[in-house]
Amino acid sequence: MKPTVADVLARHTPHLMSIQGVVGTGQGLQDDKPCIIVFVSEKTDSLVGAIPSTLDGWTVRVDEVGKIGPIR
Repeated sequence: MKPTVADVLARHTPHLMSIQGVVGTGQGLQDDKPCIIVFVSEKTDSLVGAIPSTLDGWTVRVDEVGKIGPIR
């Protein structure tokens, strides 16, 4: 049985967050199907190459969101 997207996200988030340029993770949709979203400050080829395209059978989507920090 395939683990839920939430379980996979919880298990892999610490590793994903250790990748330089990753600023967050979440759940979303890709082609109307659940997926894992990895938020990055800048979507570069090298960064996208460091992030797996699937995790435990779930699609991984990479979204550029810029730098995340406190509101000033």
